[in-house]
Amino acid sequence: MRGTPTRFVDFTGGLNTNDSPYLVAQNECRDCLNVQTTTRGSVRRRGGNQTVNSTNFSGISGDIQSLWYFGSSTGEITGQLIAADTNNKVYAITPFISTGAITDITGTTGSIFANASAIEAPIITGGSPSPQGPIYIASSNNPRFYNGVSGTCGVWNATSGTLPSFCNLAVYFKNRVWMAGDTQTGKKSNLYWSDLGNPRVWPTINVQPINPEDEEPITALGTAGPYLLVFKPSKIFVVFDLDTGAYRPFGRNIGCSAPRSVIDTPIGTFFYSPERREVWITDGKKMNRISDKIRPLLKSVSSGGCSGAYASGHYLLSMSGGFTAPTFTLDYDATTKSWWKHDFACWQFATGPSPDIITAIGNSDVYGCTASASPARVDAIMCPAYTQDQVTNISCQWTGPWLTFGEPYRNKRVRQIFVDGNGTVDGYLAKDYKSGGSSTLVKSDIFSYLSSGAIFGGSGTWGSGTFGDTSATLKGRIYSLGVARAFSFEIRGATSNPFEMDSYTPMITLRQN
Repeated sequence: MRGTPTRFVDFTGGLNTNDSPYLVAQNECRDCLNVQTTTRGSVRRRGGNQTVNSTNFSGISGDIQSLWYFGSSTGEITGQLIAADTNNKVYAITPFISTGAITDITGTTGSIFANASAIEAPIITGGSPSPQGPIYIASSNNPRFYNGVSGTCGVWNATSGTLPSFCNLAVYFKNRVWMAGDTQTGKKSNLYWSDLGNPRVWPTINVQPINPEDEEPITALGTAGPYLLVFKPSKIFVVFDLDTGAYRPFGRNIGCSAPRSVIDTPIGTFFYSPERREVWITDGKKMNRISDKIRPLLKSVSSGGCSGAYASGHYLLSMSGGFTAPTFTLDYDATTKSWWKHDFACWQFATGPSPDIITAIGNSDVYGCTASASPARVDAIMCPAYTQDQVTNISCQWTGPWLTFGEPYRNKRVRQIFVDGNGTVDGYLAKDYKSGGSSTLVKSDIFSYLSSGAIFGGSGTWGSGTFGDTSATLKGRIYSLGVARAFSFEIRGATSNPFEMDSYTPMITLRQN
């Protein structure tokens, strides 16, 4: 074997668009699409997206822009998705791939806007209609409730006090409903909360103006541990006394006008600040910015709405400008603290899971109303059991760092690259810091992948085929790759076969300049 081998087995660094090309670490990548890392360091294709109720969305004419999942915490709901579209219609979806039902539950009592928010809270009797809950939907002019079982949405009203009916932000926290986003004049800084355990009792004293002097509206609500977080475009406040609404400033010159990006998780609360183009995580006491490696990518996105979700250790963030359709999704792996990029995007995510859904939709616990889909649809997102998006192959790419082997000023000859992995993987090579699509295909199907295994002992009475099946991890060599000062190895693929790289090993011979 000619040349000095240098083996690369760790790809957990993820996407780095912030550092100069020659400073990207050896476990990072300069570009990627539709791939993720594994805990052992491999890079592989993400799971596929599959439409729930794939035959039943034809009757929905509007674009689905709001989506919520409700489980069985109240004992009243067996697990279903609630969706709202741009025609002010609301639907209950039994989320199975090809069966189940999509039911119009809008009712006749007014409209629900597609940027509403919804919570699950106790069922309350009394008043008219009665009972109400366990699903409560807050919109800017027509709050609703739904029993999660049958019928249509009814008007959510108060049995005591006045429901803040012009708010479209709501969370259920510490046995109270908290609402903000009031569209009435002079009330855009107001925070409202219900009585303990009762979404229909709203004492008149349960209102707190949050720093009204700055004349900024409340644009998002969130929770972090024992704290309620109140966001404005350039500020964050922590409500530390849930009885009086007493609050304190939190952070400096940091805010959030993207309410759907605020996601409470076991490791902290994630949020995206469109004004600063930064992603943060907080526990209510301190904040940590986690988006430094992708700063240029975030700077290139128009400021505006986006949606987030957290599942299986990943924070997903679909990006858009204003309230226009998002075009891609960023994926933060909380285990490896790395970023990845995918080519699908959703107006809003909803997280499960429910046992019947897991069985039916490829082990997914995230759902999304896919942007710009025609007709409108809801997808189970990144299902491990699927290798395609619906019936379309997923285009995958991983572009490695520039390799100089400690001597960027000196020419090297790449004798060969030895690759371990699995599936149908094409190899590309770029030289001397050339940018853009300058990579050159050097070998198609590096592993000569066989999509079906061989019969044990072969066919026929005595057997005439391969003795045993094909190896799970394959190997391939790419020869005679030329001379340059710096090299960057890249893999691509767009088939339904596996796509994975476990390691690559260039064989290098140094040359005189």
